[in-house]
Amino acid sequence: MKSISEFSIKKPATAFMIIISMVVFGILGMRKMPVELQPNTEYPIIRVRINWDGATPSDVEKMITRKIEDILPNIDGVKSFSSTSEAEESSIEIEFEYGVDIDTKLTLVQNEINKIKNKLPEDMDEPFIRESSNQNAPIANLVMFGGDMMEMRTYSENILSPMLEKVEGVSEVVVRGGNEQQVLVEIDPEKLENYNLNISDVINKIKASNISVPSGKIREGYKEYIVKVQGEIETVEEVRNIILLNKDGHLLRLKEIADVRIEKKEKDSIYRKEGAEAIGIIVRKTDSGNTIDIVKGLKEVVEDVKTSLPLNSDIIFEYDSSITVVNSILNVKNTAILGLFLAAGILFIFLKNLSSTLIISTAIPVSIIFTFFLLNAQKLSLNMVSLMGLSLGIGMLVDNSVVVVDNIFRHMSELNEDRGIASQLGAEEVGMPILSSTLTTVSVFFPLVFQEGIAKQQFQDMSYAITYSLMASLVVALVFVPMVSSKIMSYKNTISTEGKIFKYVKEKYVDFLSISLKYKKRIIGITVLLFIGSMFVAKTIGGKFNPTTDIGRFAVVALLPNGSDVNMTDKIGKILEERTKGIKNLQTYTVSGDTESVAINMNMGLKTSREESMGEILRDLRKRFANIPDVKIAVVPKFVYGTRGIYDLEFELYSDNMAILEEVIKDLERKIKNINGIAEFKTSLDGGKPEARIVVDREKAAYYGVDIETIAKTIQYQILGGVPFEIYSDNAEIDVTVQLEKKYRESNKLLMDSRITLPSGKNIKISDIAKLEIIEGPAKIEKENKKMKVILYANLTDENKLMEVNNKIVSIFNEGNYPNNISFGFGGKTSSMQDMLSELSYVFAIGLFLIYFILVWEFESFILPFIILLSVPLSTTGAFYSLKLSGKTMDSMVAVGFVMLAGIVVNNAIVLIDFIKTERENGVELNEAVIKAGRTRLRPILMTTLTTILGMIPLALSNGESSELYDGMAFVVIFGLSSATLLTLIVIPIIYCLIEDIRKFLRKSTGRYGGSIVDWRNFKNKFSK
Repeated sequence: MKSISEFSIKKPATAFMIIISMVVFGILGMRKMPVELQPNTEYPIIRVRINWDGATPSDVEKMITRKIEDILPNIDGVKSFSSTSEAEESSIEIEFEYGVDIDTKLTLVQNEINKIKNKLPEDMDEPFIRESSNQNAPIANLVMFGGDMMEMRTYSENILSPMLEKVEGVSEVVVRGGNEQQVLVEIDPEKLENYNLNISDVINKIKASNISVPSGKIREGYKEYIVKVQGEIETVEEVRNIILLNKDGHLLRLKEIADVRIEKKEKDSIYRKEGAEAIGIIVRKTDSGNTIDIVKGLKEVVEDVKTSLPLNSDIIFEYDSSITVVNSILNVKNTAILGLFLAAGILFIFLKNLSSTLIISTAIPVSIIFTFFLLNAQKLSLNMVSLMGLSLGIGMLVDNSVVVVDNIFRHMSELNEDRGIASQLGAEEVGMPILSSTLTTVSVFFPLVFQEGIAKQQFQDMSYAITYSLMASLVVALVFVPMVSSKIMSYKNTISTEGKIFKYVKEKYVDFLSISLKYKKRIIGITVLLFIGSMFVAKTIGGKFNPTTDIGRFAVVALLPNGSDVNMTDKIGKILEERTKGIKNLQTYTVSGDTESVAINMNMGLKTSREESMGEILRDLRKRFANIPDVKIAVVPKFVYGTRGIYDLEFELYSDNMAILEEVIKDLERKIKNINGIAEFKTSLDGGKPEARIVVDREKAAYYGVDIETIAKTIQYQILGGVPFEIYSDNAEIDVTVQLEKKYRESNKLLMDSRITLPSGKNIKISDIAKLEIIEGPAKIEKENKKMKVILYANLTDENKLMEVNNKIVSIFNEGNYPNNISFGFGGKTSSMQDMLSELSYVFAIGLFLIYFILVWEFESFILPFIILLSVPLSTTGAFYSLKLSGKTMDSMVAVGFVMLAGIVVNNAIVLIDFIKTERENGVELNEAVIKAGRTRLRPILMTTLTTILGMIPLALSNGESSELYDGMAFVVIFGLSSATLLTLIVIPIIYCLIEDIRKFLRKSTGRYGGSIVDWRNFKNKFSK
């Protein structure tokens, strides 16, 4: 440290350029940093999705899901896997350990599936394998309206969506509402029978009629021609004239057995804006995509296509998440700037010297700006979490400079040294103490960066921001402060003058400390009782995973009964729209849905523009949308697309026996739905899916010479039809869909009466060789590591009760005396919360060990660091009481606040103990040394504490956008640090005295060496002699 301060004073221009360079490089880094609301997290999860048209959940589970599950153990590093087999779709989620190369695992999964492709159904779609994204919520929702619905849907699907998907960072574009265009070939089965044709024969003939084959090159003279057999069909008329048969010169054309026409496809979804039909275009981003850049790219695409939209149509952004990002970041910036001025103000009040205040305050902007350079070098984004780290650390950034300036002035005023010498020696003296003080704060975040897990994913940006800014402040304190002090600090403007108020506070503190030293046991007893009380209070504080932010968007999701069609979707959508009448603050709304769910997304405006809180709006919506027949309702404070992540709580049961699981979940449902705090409730077994099973009589089929595969294919074509090819028209791909007439596809009796052509040319009815059974099959089959799984979902009246409700459910399960082969677990937010708290507890413990190690290194003592670490429980005492009194609860952000406290609060105890140790080594009597330490160190302790607290107060009191993310953390640090400071000034000196008393007692009772805590080196010398 000696060479650094000496170098900066002797080479002031160079030192000044170092600081200027920090600012310049910081600005350059800040300009390049992408802006996000949350850090881009990468979860080690791969999702496999396979579609199989017409398949039941049981068939999907047996023919696809189970076979893929069997190969997963072949892949190294698989932690767990879960699967869902639904009608026509298999979805498998594979979780790996954090820290793996997910791209490599993606390739391995793809290779293993390729190896068993010949064992999977031939007519299933190609497997869709991708890295899981945590970006479930859309980042933008575009609405096209005003024109013809079919034209707008076709345009959105074929032209606009591909253009939007090309925007860097976009992962998925989904189109809702309207009807797609198709060339419908509607076959009359009676005419088919007359010509002894099957529908499969027709589809194959149509497919063979549309072909384009490159046939090589030919040369003629000096010219070369590319030869191509042109057989592509381009018009509807050409489709009508496709030749199916040629019997003795008589041509059977398609139009003779079928009605061929341009037709709308059957609706598969609905979308309306304020009750008017529209097209919804939902855009999702990749984990690494930048929201602001993506939305900017989307807007450029929309601007480019506005002149080519279908007639009378227009397109707008109904939802734009970049607005939330910008507003949230701006709010944190503003609170940080306010915190900076408050911290500088408290410095001026204490120092009463403008030049000294400016010197010290320089540490804040320089440290913060240079941090942007280091964050950008690591390719981290500018987000709420990294900015919170900088905002929370604003007050701490001046601590090192305060200590240096205070010591420099002491050399000038008490030792009468020249300001140049005083600046050098003053900085050198405190170099090691401020280094260790900085390291103690940094050390609590050090383990977080190196421990793979969800905590690192969410909070590594904050850890780096705090670490880099504190290290930058150390550079400012040791390079800039001594150099500037040597030039401008003056004797005239003293910084040691104390005002009347502070003198009064100091006198009262010294009096109270003197009295406390006489009643040490009582003070310790009271402190222990306060700590024990805080532990009981901690058990009554609720908890959740992450705070829910009020962005002004609310959704009501109606989960439809299994087996619902789009008409049911439309009906429920209209009921939801009807109930929006009279909702206060409602600005706009849209309704979207498919055959599984309908959601109404409502824009209530920013929270700063309305009186009602998020909780009040949620309660009103739950009351307003209750009691809708046949559906389950979930109310969510965010923009929603789909049903993923709409519930606060997911309680999972596992067993090899599905029948027992069904019995247990029904019993639990009856008991759990009455728990106080549960607002909405459902299970994954709510209703089955109706199935019409065609059971083939194998003997009869053999008698007629027809195999089961042919029967199955024929029936599949008759119900689902087929799409043998597409027609390309005006940049649009139009499906040519071959189906039976509608009445045959909507009647079980007519289906069974339809005929199959035998190899002999004769026809038989399907009912001649098969019978129809109507049953209720499972809506979906869910498994966890091959075990059957059922899930109990719930939303809470107050998300802060998540931990409380979790504990009640576990108690009910344990008291139920259920079979031993049933186990339970939590999914969703609860699982994430458990993992997060477990990892942060580990980080907290390792952080304490590192602090202890640093303190042992500084003091060369095992007992002094232990005394200093006692300030940590003193801080948690005030933090828990403040959470209880303010009505706030434990969450991941608050937990990080506790970790941060451990690194901050020890600094005050270091200052006190270091001074007491120095005085005792100089021969000062114990009580006198303690009182002198309290009197001398009160001002720097209060100064550094108040700068930290005032720097965080704007964060705690902010009501801006996304302030819910950080106000709880700021509360913990403010009140934890306040209580720790007050108790440290009294309790830590008392504990020091008590340990000295114990040493004296041991010395008297044993006659052995029992010197003071500070003379460890003297003890070693005596022992060696």
